[in-house]
Amino acid sequence: MTHAEKHSRDWVRQNRAAIEPLMEPGYDLRKVALKELAINPATGAAKAGLPGLYIAALARRDRDCFDLVKHLLASQVQQPEAIEELRLPVAKGVLPRPSAGRGRPYRSAGRDFVLTVLVSELQAVFPELPFGANDATHGAEPATALALRALEAEGFEVLDARKPHDCLETPAHRSVETAVRRFQGGQKVPELFF
Repeated sequence: MTHAEKHSRDWVRQNRAAIEPLMEPGYDLRKVALKELAINPATGAAKAGLPGLYIAALARRDRDCFDLVKHLLASQVQQPEAIEELRLPVAKGVLPRPSAGRGRPYRSAGRDFVLTVLVSELQAVFPELPFGANDATHGAEPATALALRALEAEGFEVLDARKPHDCLETPAHRSVETAVRRFQGGQKVPELFF
């Protein structure tokens, strides 16, 4: 076992408690990120300034922000002005709940987040590790393959084993590369990239 592989397995073991909920099917990372971003845990109110303004501004067209605003207004805690201005429109139904966004929900965001953090950790500690495998890596083990093996060794189901019958066989770490790149694109959970 290489130092990088040992490091990745140790990292997964040390962070298991934080990883487990993220790897659950259907974990909604965006809703959790919005709550962390916008709600003061001590008061239960929206944070003043940009976080409160962000969810108030998006409440008209974003279902997750609307649900968060509705939850904040139902709590009977004094909210920042931007949120309070929505109290009457939400109560009267003038501000309807926005329709769901186009496309499928991003159900694998938690898994993709864990893979992104683990691959980044490996490349920070072992800068010689390539991200993925291609002709320029000269056969070196990619960080994505190490991350996949470390999570699977700890019993996490990382990739769905179901494949279409006409699908070409590709190395599993290529799917990890795709997942990390999709997550880093930041279009599904942009709040994590503030």
